[in-house]
Formats: sequence, C-alpha cells, structure tokens
Amino acid sequence: MRHNLDKYEAEVNHLQNQTLNDLLQDLKELHYGLRNIKKERDEVSEALIATNMCPKCLHALTIETWMEDRGECFGSPATETLAHKVCLFCDWEED
Repeated sequence: MRHNLDKYEAEVNHLQNQTLNDLLQDLKELHYGLRNIKKERDEVSEALIATNMCPKCLHALTIETWMEDRGECFGSPATETLAHKVCLFCDWEED
C-alpha cells in the first residue's frame, strides 16, 4: 500500500514540475514577444515623429519655439532658441 502511495506522489510531483516548466517556458516566450512588440512600437513612433506625425493620434505635429535667457556671454546678453514638437489635437509633446 505504501509503495503505491509513494509511486502516486512521485507521479504527482513529476506532473507538477512538468506543468511549472511548461508555464515558465510560456512566460519566457510571452516576455520575449512583448519585448519585441515594444521595440517595434518605439521604432514606429520614432519614424512618425521624424515625419512630423503624432505617434498617438497620427495628426500633423506643430513645432513650438521659444527663447530662453542664458545670462550673458562676453558681456552681451545670451539667449537660446529652443523648440519641440507638439500635437494640437491630443496634447502629445516631444520629450
């Protein structure tokens, strides 16, 4: 009787380990797939931004510029012109 119980426990343990290994493999594959999707999404977003299209809503981006005071340089006032891309439709802004 004890022998049959030990055999049953060993088989249950084997099946549990097999199931855990299968689950771990599935999770690894899912992680790999999600990582590839994120990489592709980032590449598409970069391409859209480069062509002045919003990566969020696909409308045309607007370039906003402004001047910032940088103190002075060799006794003359110094300013810097800064710019970034924004979408007027969905409020997306370039980092």
